[in-house]
Amino acid sequence: MRITLQEQYNHFIQGEINRCRFYFDELHLAYSKKNQLFKLIVKHKDYLTFLGVNYKSIEDIQYDKGRKKINVSNLDFDNTPTYIALAANIKVYLYITLEKIPRLKDRIKFHSYLSNIPLSDFRDIYSSINNEISNILIKGGQYSFSKGVGKIRINRFKRNPNVKVVDRGETNKLKKLRKDNYIVFRTDDYFNAVFYNKKNAVCKNNSFYKFKLTSFINTVSRNKQEFYESVKKEEDIINEAKIGNLEKMLAMTKLHGINYYERHGV
Repeated sequence: MRITLQEQYNHFIQGEINRCRFYFDELHLAYSKKNQLFKLIVKHKDYLTFLGVNYKSIEDIQYDKGRKKINVSNLDFDNTPTYIALAANIKVYLYITLEKIPRLKDRIKFHSYLSNIPLSDFRDIYSSINNEISNILIKGGQYSFSKGVGKIRINRFKRNPNVKVVDRGETNKLKKLRKDNYIVFRTDDYFNAVFYNKKNAVCKNNSFYKFKLTSFINTVSRNKQEFYESVKKEEDIINEAKIGNLEKMLAMTKLHGINYYERHGV
């Protein structure tokens, strides 16, 4: 079933709204934990004052974000379970205050912005991403889908002589010249096609997943054959927005030869 751009846009917006809600809940829990720790810490306010720490400004204690540790070189904590627990509470309090809460606020701000992207901007971003993926494949690269969906690339395959494949282009030419129903079959030894590798895919029901290259010539000024004949360099293929990916793959094959995609193996 083909999903429309509007449906993808609605799914994207709802996903960003859900992410905002998730991070709002996480932020609420972080503030609750921060307040809980503060109450535990201020129970030892006299001891902290003795160490020279203002319990009202715990954030002033030096905190190493990289190691997630507090600098206790100037704080002579007693080596007792009570004060070891106090030091641990201060460390967690500073982590929540100085790292977790600011990070959650940034994520809320980011996903809130994305949830308000207009359809026109989404269409441009979507088109740009698809174009980049297309360029990776057409140039002979491999693209890996996220969330364990698998990988795709273009490969050279050996044609099975027992399986007859109709050559639509040559058949249509023959029909224009003759009125009979002759069909032309492909006789070349190799062909290029998309190889969808699901070996490491972990998504459910991945056997039903299929990837198909777009095929179109979106212009009235020339047909496919004219496009293929006009190609002189890769830029003529990659930068042509009115040509489908299948036609781009065939054009790249005509430009470099059938063995262009062979180096990737099967």
